[in-house]
Amino acid sequence: MRPLVIYLDTNDYSAFSSDQMNAKDAFVYDFLMRKLHEKEIVIGFSFQNLFELMQDFSPEHFQDRINRMNTIHKICGNNAFRFPENLDGDVFTNDGRWYPLEWEKTADKKILQDPRAFMITFFSIGKSNTYVNLGHDMTEKVRKFSEDFAKICGQHQAALQKAKEDLKKLVALYNSRPELAETTIPGSGAIVDQWKDKVRSLESLNIRSVFGPEILGEYFVDILEAYHGRSSRDKGFKPRKSDFVDMLHAIYIPHCDVWRGDGGFSNILLSQKIKHSERIVAKRSDLPDFIQSLIQGRK
Repeated sequence: MRPLVIYLDTNDYSAFSSDQMNAKDAFVYDFLMRKLHEKEIVIGFSFQNLFELMQDFSPEHFQDRINRMNTIHKICGNNAFRFPENLDGDVFTNDGRWYPLEWEKTADKKILQDPRAFMITFFSIGKSNTYVNLGHDMTEKVRKFSEDFAKICGQHQAALQKAKEDLKKLVALYNSRPELAETTIPGSGAIVDQWKDKVRSLESLNIRSVFGPEILGEYFVDILEAYHGRSSRDKGFKPRKSDFVDMLHAIYIPHCDVWRGDGGFSNILLSQKIKHSERIVAKRSDLPDFIQSLIQGRK
């Protein structure tokens, strides 16, 4: 029987690489290492995990990033989830293929497939090298898109909330004094219906007409729909710049048995009952019991 495939959040690797790991994290880490040794699980990393390590590559962060990378290597080895450019076929592999295929045109494949070597080369500040350029260009693209995505979501949510508030005022006036409403706003009954349609339209934005599955796959559209479903109905919801990167992490949910993501974002997916939500673990401390229950269920 094949081992369970596990996907961890970048924050998990950060916690496991800390010199001051707390008791709860140490328990989870020891459990994972034991299950890896017993060959009951395998864990893979992704570009998204490394992307978060490449955010600020100034010299003072060098050792911290290398420590995290060493932890990723110790836990994952060469097990990796393919870069989200083509998710057909085997997405989880043991060949270290975490990067865009086009990088192989200009970079040494051996260094690319050894993330530790890549990260050391990437942190060679002051040196203009292929790996710095590749990593910087890609991280900038993702960072810029993440910022734009959060801004667009915020604007859409603001428009929706204003439309709801205007509709509420209009309905209150119409219900309390229909004759006054008609005098003040001729045809107000029809206007109420028009505003209801506007609110419904904003709430039921056709995500598939904006982001087709050809971009990042069918499941990515499911993620966007779940995100929109939560943001359009929760008045207190605030889009974050990190939400888009969390979505990129989440595209691997169908390709693993256990997916550990950011707690807040995981709860969005769980609340919207996204497909394969039974694989999602929102809290790191829940990993041992969750994984052990799956192992027991297979026996």
